[in-house]
Order: sequence, then structure tokens, then C-alpha cells
Amino acid sequence: HLIGFGGELAEAVTRARGPTTPRVALANVLAWVLATADSLGHLPLVEAMASKYGGHSCSYCGEPKCACPRNRSVPPIQSQTTRPDSPGLEWSVTEWQDHLGRLYGEVNGKISIEACLLRLLTEIGEMAKNIQGAMADSSLTVIDRKELFATELADVIAWTFTVSSKLEIG
Repeated sequence: HLIGFGGELAEAVTRARGPTTPRVALANVLAWVLATADSLGHLPLVEAMASKYGGHSCSYCGEPKCACPRNRSVPPIQSQTTRPDSPGLEWSVTEWQDHLGRLYGEVNGKISIEACLLRLLTEIGEMAKNIQGAMADSSLTVIDRKELFATELADVIAWTFTVSSKLEIG
């Protein structure tokens, strides 16, 4: 369903017509992300978001404002430990959008909405592929799987917020 709602969002944005508005399509994507997290065993999504994106610098290049090349192919250079007092654990959607905008807005501002949508759809596809692979990997513990799933869904959430910000939808 999540892949279908990602496609619905792309259609609502690029065609600017049809039964679904971009605002509703974004809400559907986020709702399905949360439903997916719940169906996979109450994943620690907030903790994954705070760990990967809640710091004061890009988790890939380490700069306070992302300076990564557009097509980076390197894993994150920093993995932040989520402490009980980490600010991202208490942020609202608007606070997350603002934070991600401060970190990645300059870089993401240079790409089209179509490129942002493509990235979101790519993240949804990666999430599905990694979840399927992890379910088949008997060497992973339940905790390892949950952390992997939460990290993948955090990427989908981050790009959903990016698309939302690009469309000026709160």
C-alpha cells in the first residue's frame, strides 16, 4: 500500500489534478509509514529519526548545513546515540520539518520537486527491499531487524517531510 500511496503522491504533485490533493496524498504516505511501523512490531521510529537526523550536522558529511554531493554513495559518517534527553524525541512534525530544512534545505532547494518525489519513491523501494531481505536473514535478531526497519522508515519519513516542505505543506 505504501508504494501505491507514494505513486498517488507523485501523480497529485506532478499532474496537479485528480481526486487527491498533494496534502491528502502526503498524509496518506505518512499514515502508511506509521501503519507499517506498527505492523512490524511497534518500531522505535522517533528514536531512529533522532539518531540519524536529530543532530546539529549532516550525518553523512558532518557539516552543520549539508554539503554532500547530490549523488552520494557513502554510508553515514556519524551515528548519534539517542539519549533520553535528545531534543528530536519530543519534536513535532513542524519542528522536524524546520530542523531538516536547516540541515538539508540548501541542498534540497537546488533539486526539483520531481527529483524529491523520485528520492522518496526510491526510499520506499529500498525500505521494502531491506525489510524483505531482513525477514529472510535468520542471522538477524529481532532487535537488529527492528532497528533496521526503523532506520529505513526514518529515511522515508525524512523524504516525506522534505517533499512536504518543498510544497509548503505543514
